[in-house]
Amino acid sequence: MKLKLSRYVAAVERDNSLLLYNALNGALLRFTDADKLDTVRAALRNGAIDGDEDSEVVSELKKRMYVFAPEIDEVEAAKQLYIDNYRSSTMMRLMFYVTNACNFRCVYCPQPHTEEYMLRETMDSICNMLETRFGNAAPRALSVSWFGGEPLLNQDIVFRGMERLSELCEAKGVRLFADMTTNAYGLNPKTFERLIKLGVNSFQITLDGTKETHDANRFTRSGEGTWERIWNHLLYINSTEYDFKISLRVNVSPESAAEAAELIDLKRKTFDDRVTLQIQPIMNMGGLGQEGARYCSEAEAQQVRTDMYAVLGRLGDEGFSRIEHIMRPFGLMCSCANPDYMVIRTDGKICKCELLIDDEHNIIGELSDGKLTLDRGLAAQYTAPSSAAECLSCGILPLCFGLSCPHRKSLKGSCNMKGSFDLENHIKLLADGLTHRRAQLATASVGAADPGRPSFSSCG
Repeated sequence: MKLKLSRYVAAVERDNSLLLYNALNGALLRFTDADKLDTVRAALRNGAIDGDEDSEVVSELKKRMYVFAPEIDEVEAAKQLYIDNYRSSTMMRLMFYVTNACNFRCVYCPQPHTEEYMLRETMDSICNMLETRFGNAAPRALSVSWFGGEPLLNQDIVFRGMERLSELCEAKGVRLFADMTTNAYGLNPKTFERLIKLGVNSFQITLDGTKETHDANRFTRSGEGTWERIWNHLLYINSTEYDFKISLRVNVSPESAAEAAELIDLKRKTFDDRVTLQIQPIMNMGGLGQEGARYCSEAEAQQVRTDMYAVLGRLGDEGFSRIEHIMRPFGLMCSCANPDYMVIRTDGKICKCELLIDDEHNIIGELSDGKLTLDRGLAAQYTAPSSAAECLSCGILPLCFGLSCPHRKSLKGSCNMKGSFDLENHIKLLADGLTHRRAQLATASVGAADPGRPSFSSCG
């Protein structure tokens, strides 16, 4: 019986071998043997393979869902993957926008920084709402993110919120995870240790390269540089024995790529593996920003990612974690596409996108006196998989389901990935990273691979 090649398979010829990637499950196969290469290339040309053939190639393609029976509707299979993923979700995700205020004036920031702060009454209302919901059907876990503005400008609310949430989750048997996005200017030893003891142990902190570039991009309201103070806080944190994670975000333009590479090397020499890196091109997110801010075009953004991921490769396994995430199903989806994810503003209004906090199209509900009111129709614009023809026919549909930027999709009807995602290059980077890990595992005599990561097999 002839089996059709999946529409979600992509092939890349490289160095006398062929890489075969499957977006439906993140699998990657490499073929090097001449006979096997001929078989796979013929399948790619014909869009099908003889399913009755007794060969290693056919066996691998079947096992890893590269081929299907002709009657199988793969689009429906992908949709079912999406449904199953969120139907089985047992975690509620909330982001608390505790203030619009910020002590920085970063040149590219899209957010308005008005002096608005979440009040104690609003935080209490959030906790009361959760207590009611947990009494009806408690999730297994609650993940909370503290955001702003700069959340440490309203740290009393953060402390109060964590105290009440910890008590509530312990009483209801719900696991509590907490993280914070902070510029770290106020993350001094005393504040850090209190947050850690309250359960906030994961942080995203931005350093835009070494001192010169960072201070040109990220300065205080009075125009003073911020790199040295943040760096000193990081040095202290890294010196402690606490169990924490810090993701250092590096925002990069084509002009600052060289300095970003310097920071990557400096990070490797200075910090242990509790501190990791993520590289992001500086993009115009549609907000305010400052006059003269240097944003990347779509083409420049792709080049920045390519160059920086190559540099990150020097860090070994850590350097490819972002690539591995992207190349799994749902890897390109925005967090706001998750039906269990909400952003709660300072005034109790409910949003989906944390970057467009004041956009009226972003508001989907309201919290008042411990009662949550949601417009399910508005929420569905952010969480329903795209039914657009260009999405349904796309070879990377399982990576984003048309929800890489739900806000852009709902307002403009356009794809955020089109023209900005280089699939061939990402397949090569994924192969490099997985080859590196395989070598590490062999050296360490480690057995089974991590089932949560894309699989990588060589078929000779």
